Amino acid sequence: GWRVEAPDFEPCDEGLAATRLEHYVAQALDALRAGPIDALVGASLGGLVAAAAVTRLPEVGRPRGLVLVN
Repeated sequence: GWRVEAPDFEPCDEGLAATRLEHYVAQALDALRAGPIDALVGASLGGLVAAAAVTRLPEVGRPRGLVLVN
């Protein structure tokens, strides 16, 4: 079976208007570093965040698959 996690991104402490892509990427990286992940799926903004986060991981710690959905 597959274990699936679908975290919600939270705005930064200064509020939604002050939240930038990097805030969401940092949250994704925290989740990715929590344990091994076989595949990462991101839809819409989540796809942009997923792609940005994966490029910031060392190659040995990256998921084997990345699925981007529009």
